[in-house]
Amino acid sequence: MDVTTTRDGRAFDLYSADGTLQASFEGNFRGFALHTPHLVAADHTHSYLYNFDGSLASTFEGLFQEFNPNGESLITQIDQPSQQSEQSTDRTSESHLYGFDGTLQVSMSGEFAAFTPVEANIITDNQQPARSWLYETNGVQTSTFEGFFLSFTPNGRALFTYSNSDGVSHLYSIENYPSGDEVNHFEGMLLGITTDARHLVTAVPPTQSNLNPPSQLYSIDGTKLAHLEGLFVGFTSNEQRIVTVQTSIEDFLRLGPTTYFVYDLAGNLKATLIGQLLGLTQSGRQGLVIYAGGKTRLYDSFDGTQQAVFEGRVLGFTRDETGVFIDMEN
Repeated sequence: MDVTTTRDGRAFDLYSADGTLQASFEGNFRGFALHTPHLVAADHTHSYLYNFDGSLASTFEGLFQEFNPNGESLITQIDQPSQQSEQSTDRTSESHLYGFDGTLQVSMSGEFAAFTPVEANIITDNQQPARSWLYETNGVQTSTFEGFFLSFTPNGRALFTYSNSDGVSHLYSIENYPSGDEVNHFEGMLLGITTDARHLVTAVPPTQSNLNPPSQLYSIDGTKLAHLEGLFVGFTSNEQRIVTVQTSIEDFLRLGPTTYFVYDLAGNLKATLIGQLLGLTQSGRQGLVIYAGGKTRLYDSFDGTQQAVFEGRVLGFTRDETGVFIDMEN
């Protein structure tokens, strides 16, 4: 099935793969149900579950957030002005778990953040003050965490939050709830973690006056391994190298050349490259594609040696990465 949104953004059509119009719907399309032939639309105050034939199945209060991966239910969110002051711009939020039949099953404090990967329990959070909560799908609140939700560890058995009051990322176990034990904490906001959860990178969030806050490389046990120049960009796909970037406000605004640093997992600087990072190759030794001066250069991410030079800007690689597509006009 394909969905086409109309120009006014307030209605959309459902087509089959052969181009046959199946049904038309009111509202903004928000997503397909995971296990049943339904889709969801929303307006400013309500969400609507439709059958594929266009008939309305249920209506829910609040804006749709996500389907429950383990069953026929979904989350909506309602934002309301803070009661502290009529002039306040702060908002309070509630998250609601509804069954597909429209029955309200659970009401929870905070904005919806995520379903837990292992048991599909629910994480909600709040920015000011920064707090996160773990709820079971029966509505029982089992844990409270310092900071707003950032992400889960790759195995889904722990989560990271960030407290903006002290600039610290917290790592909590969610296997041992209701205690919600803090396992560790790290200076700065978590920006990336390897899939084996052995190394992670944090940094103070960038600001207009400081686009290049230094990054910190940690082991998961809390040991600070290295100070990294520049803001974290990402790990290479084999996760053996870390890429950071350093730029000025002027170069950032005009998309000028920037400086990229490549580090190994011990924090040793392996290469410094100048230009615009167009991407990373996925095969071999994970090359970095850098554009500068009308040419694109492919560098080995392990030692920074130049592997190839192309006239023009590389737009992309063939699937097997044996050929490139090049824009010769830029």
